[in-house]
Amino acid sequence: MDVFHFDFYSMALSKIHRGNEKDFADVAAMLDRNLIDLSQLRAHFATILPQMATFSLRSDPDAFAARFALLERLLLAGNG
Repeated sequence: MDVFHFDFYSMALSKIHRGNEKDFADVAAMLDRNLIDLSQLRAHFATILPQMATFSLRSDPDAFAARFALLERLLLAGNG
């Protein structure tokens, strides 16, 4: 049997892009379980953000950046 799944960083960024409360909780759980690393997630985010405008007409880099910043604030508040 072959099993395929998305890269965890791609999944996390997709959830952040969607930006609902459950998605943020999922990303926090991925971080808690060490499936992803926050510094690596930031690096992936920084890599794709400048390219977002070319992904589709529905992409909004500013909104995505705001959601990423919100997630970071929520993570900091949860650890403080």
